[in-house]
This record gives sequence, structure tokens and C-alpha cells, in this order.
Amino acid sequence: MPGTGPKDFICFACGIRTKPDRRRFIAGPEYANYRKHFKVFLCKDNDVTCIKCYFQFYRKSNFKAKRYEDNQEESENQLSESEDDYEPPAKKQQKTTSIKSPKIIQLPITSAGKSHSSCCVCKDRKSKFQTLSTENRHKAFLSTGHLLLSGARCCPTHIDSDGSLSERHSCTSKSLSSTSTSFFNKTELLALITDIRSIALKNENLRIDFDNKNTLKDSDFLNLTGITKENFEDLISHVKSIRQTKNRSIRTCIALFLVRLRTGMSYPMLSTLFNIGKTGIRRAIATARKELSINFTPKYLGFQHISRQDIKDNHTRP
Repeated sequence: MPGTGPKDFICFACGIRTKPDRRRFIAGPEYANYRKHFKVFLCKDNDVTCIKCYFQFYRKSNFKAKRYEDNQEESENQLSESEDDYEPPAKKQQKTTSIKSPKIIQLPITSAGKSHSSCCVCKDRKSKFQTLSTENRHKAFLSTGHLLLSGARCCPTHIDSDGSLSERHSCTSKSLSSTSTSFFNKTELLALITDIRSIALKNENLRIDFDNKNTLKDSDFLNLTGITKENFEDLISHVKSIRQTKNRSIRTCIALFLVRLRTGMSYPMLSTLFNIGKTGIRRAIATARKELSINFTPKYLGFQHISRQDIKDNHTRP
């Protein structure tokens, strides 16, 4: 009924009395965001707000909405521009931990090289050692029957120019271990059998072998190369940059060059003797000639290998 309503309509936000043309009722659903902004959860039908408070909320909400739209548009533009140049981030490589099988296979093979702080041959403790490769360890086992364990180290004086263990140092009484048995895992045993098989197949195809020092006698070296076995070893010590391949070794490369100079054999004959293709023979001879002309010849021939004073003292008559 008229006259029963409230006499004053107070703005619930700022607390001032509002005039009829300066107030708004906030009970409807269209003012839900406004009530949420001021955290009004219980609203009566007569609750009002002034125009000033409402327009402050309106401007603030419109500014936020516009800024959000601008940010969305800017991010979409950047995304469209960088789609062609996009590179996915590099994936980090996961560290794979190799699981080794336990060494439970026991064989009656004498072994050495368990200690990394001493030489596996002379048991000397020095500051510098060289680790023998798997191939050279297996070669020593074939020649002596004495197995050097993985990671075995020895003095540099016990290693030849090709990286293999010298035969006169390959097995001494000091290097024999206290136990006559060795333990393997399946990986190590498979590698040993594979290397032995490859060496056996390689030796089966060889006709003249310069890699094994015991295959040819000193007279054979002299007949084929024109120099003795000792001089051949000294010549090999000057070789530095020849690459050892699967078909030929450094010693075979130098021997091919010397046999060619000594006998004058043709490439087909050398190919038959050494069981190497003619192309490999040609490359080996060219490589050996280039290597010796750089690292051997200047030290023993020409004016640069001797001083003037040495010529006067030792090579002239009074």
C-alpha cells in the first residue's frame, strides 16, 4: 500500500541517501556481477545503489574486458607469426644406465691387470700408464694364453708402435696372478670369442704376414724387403700418420712399399702374394712413400740431416 515502503533509500556501497532519479535497484539478475563485485550474497528487493558507484563499477569492468580482448588479439597475432618459425624444444636425453650381467662364468684361464695403480706386466707403480684396447688384450691372449682383464694398464715401454703389447713383455713371472681362474659375464665372453674368430679368419687368408714378427725369419725379411728384421722395426717406429684399416695394417703397408722397391713386382703379383686387391696395393704403396718421404728420409738423407761441423770432423780427410 502507498506509504508503507521505506522513506530513505541508502546506497549500500557508499552509504548516501539516493534520489529517485539517482538510484538503481540491484535485486534483478542483470546486477548479479555488480553484487558479486561488492560481495553481496543476500539481497533484498529494496536494496539500491547510487548512480556514481554503479558507473565506477561499469567503467572498471569495461576496461578489464577491453584489456583482456587486446591481450588475446596480440597473443593470437604473435602465435600466427611464429607458426612458420616454430621449433619444438629439444628433448633432454635421458641417462640410460647400462645393466651389466654378473661375472659368474668361471674358466681356468690365468689373468692379470686387475689393479689400475700398477703395471700389469712389471707391477711398477708410476704416474703414467696406457690402457690396452680390447683387441690388443685379446691378441696377447692368443699369443701367450695369458688374459689381461678389461681396463688393464701398462708402461708405455711395453707397447709397440702399433699399440699392441710387446711380445717380450707380454707375459712375465711377475704378471701372473695368484689365482689360475678368471670370471666372465656373457658380454665379455662373447667379445672374446668374436675377436678370436675374426683373427682366425684373417690369418687364414694371409699368405705373407708381416704383422706377426715370428712368421718370417730374418733371412726372409732380407730377401723380401732388402733390410733386416731389426731395421724394419726401426723403420716402423718412424711411421706416425698412416691409418690402419681393416684390409691392411701399418706394417703391411710399409712392407708392400719395400717389396715393390726390392723386387719390382707388378701390382697383380703383389696382390696375389699379400691377398689384397690391386687398388689397395696401389693406395698402400702411395701412402707409404708419402709417409717415409716426410718422416724418415729428411732425417737420414740430404743436407739437412747433418751439420757442417760433423762433415768436417767425421767425413773429410786432413
